[in-house]
Amino acid sequence: MAQWLMIFAYVVAFKITVIGLCVLIWMVRVRPRVPQLDANWNSDCEKTTTAEIEGSVIRYSNIRDFFWRTTRDRDEDWADTVEVNADEIKDVWFVVDHFHSLHGMAHTFLTFEFNDGTCLSFSFEARRRKGQRYHPWPGFWRHFELYLLVGFERDVLGLRTNGRGNKDYMFRAITPPGKEKALLLALTQKVNRLAEKGEWYHSFLTTCNTSIVGMVNLITPGRVPFT
Repeated sequence: MAQWLMIFAYVVAFKITVIGLCVLIWMVRVRPRVPQLDANWNSDCEKTTTAEIEGSVIRYSNIRDFFWRTTRDRDEDWADTVEVNADEIKDVWFVVDHFHSLHGMAHTFLTFEFNDGTCLSFSFEARRRKGQRYHPWPGFWRHFELYLLVGFERDVLGLRTNGRGNKDYMFRAITPPGKEKALLLALTQKVNRLAEKGEWYHSFLTTCNTSIVGMVNLITPGRVPFT
């Protein structure tokens, strides 16, 4: 019995030590980090979108418009100015990108389809520097900045279906009257805030999906549960 108690005490002491080391590393090495706006970013997240809002009219600058044959073979372009009218939203689409054989692992983003045929996608992502590859574990430790990609649907969807060969599913969102406009404006204001002050990406708190949930609940509190 005494031997088992000693083993249990060692296990508890070891766990406390590990937790203490993690807290120490967080306080000394991780917490002081400041998210950057200017860095040697990958070309697919090199530019930051900004927007001017005048009533229902929104003018975006730096809209990504890549054409993807593969992830390495692509034509890169950024639209200088794209103007949309928030009163002319035809549909809002919730897109699920299954990038792994486990269907529980997926990337999600939103597409706004306008009456004039324009389709703009908003995708919360980890902003990567040249040479960086995404992995969830570093995302817990302030390794990536939060990036809200705004691009034409043919780019954002094409990257996944053409470039990566993933299976994507599009679901038409059913929104209360006026909420689709409020969601677009909320996302646009988020774009402008991120252009002025960087934020950290977090692999649990600010992922593609939890960020969308946060935006939806911002305009309709409690509409979507986080779990």
